[in-house]
Amino acid sequence: MCPKAVYLGLCCSLHTDINDLPYFVTCSTDLFADDTVLHHHIENRWDCDLLQEDLTSASEWCKSWLVTLKTEKCNVLHMTRKKDPIRCQYLLNNILLPEVDHHKHLGLWLESSLSWDYHINSICVKANKVLGLIKRTFGYSNKTGIKTAFKALVIPILKYACPAWNRYLVKRPPSKMAANFEAPSQSG
Repeated sequence: MCPKAVYLGLCCSLHTDINDLPYFVTCSTDLFADDTVLHHHIENRWDCDLLQEDLTSASEWCKSWLVTLKTEKCNVLHMTRKKDPIRCQYLLNNILLPEVDHHKHLGLWLESSLSWDYHINSICVKANKVLGLIKRTFGYSNKTGIKTAFKALVIPILKYACPAWNRYLVKRPPSKMAANFEAPSQSG
């Protein structure tokens, strides 16, 4: 099983009902605001052709509704753990869609290897930057301010969508970046 996701960047007018798009394609479709994801399990070359047909149908739907496709924001993410997956190239409006190793979708970094390492490292970097800002802002004297800022600014970064990736940490040791993360003490 080799699920492939094609991320489409749509720029819609207010009069277009984007919710109609899934009726014009056969693959699974996820819609969120101005983002659209077409995904399909690729078992053979025929499945690749089906996904390409769906991309063409989506493009034609956009043209008929005067919706602008931001092809520069569109890409292909092959998600598999197979050693030799089926790799296909896809076109959208006669433009070859780039293949990426990771893609940020709704705040989560998805990797082609189905690993969460990139996501975990990115949130640790982001949380460390915010923690450094807190330390520079409050110094070490205002324990109440540090604790409040930590709870309001750092904890949400670390907890966002953690049910999706948290169980991954049970099987793997924390990354070096995560191990270096220093949280202020919870006492006081």
